[in-house]
Amino acid sequence: MTTDTAKQFHFTGSLTKDDSKTYHPHTFEVPAGTTNIHVDFAFTPFYATGRIHRNQIDLSFNDPDGIRGVWNRVKAEGADINGIYSTPGIGSWPIQPGTWTVFVAAHRILPPDTVTYELTISLSDEPLTITAPQYDGSQRVANANPGWYRGDLHAHTIHSDGWWDIPEFTAYMRGQGLDFVTLS
Repeated sequence: MTTDTAKQFHFTGSLTKDDSKTYHPHTFEVPAGTTNIHVDFAFTPFYATGRIHRNQIDLSFNDPDGIRGVWNRVKAEGADINGIYSTPGIGSWPIQPGTWTVFVAAHRILPPDTVTYELTISLSDEPLTITAPQYDGSQRVANANPGWYRGDLHAHTIHSDGWWDIPEFTAYMRGQGLDFVTLS
């Protein structure tokens, strides 16, 4: 089901175990001059009845030019897409007017429940008053000589499904004495 006004779009849907590993597209029109897209998303049940594992749903966004990003950490405060500082996992460049698509990505829907979801997209043309955080992008070479090095080849930040932002992640890994890390 879809309802919308000039600046807001509302979508609802339901998913079952047969929808696991599928994507459900919802399109909306973004007018020129839009400065921020706010996304609210909720689904229930979070945990499947009688199970310790949760249902896992993410949102992927395409703007008129293609892939914009993925919101893996669906949180109560919602996500923002803009040209200054978007929610982690989503690109921060000027908003392109035109047809956008949000995909409800049903990674894991566990039986026996039917999962219902609500998705609300709110558009704003108000000037943004936020600033992007500044990251220390410095890199260092642990040792330029051949040898054995201690590191982690598979780690995640909040830009996918991890718990830390990049500065917290790198500080922790440096504190563990690692010579290198990669983000996957």
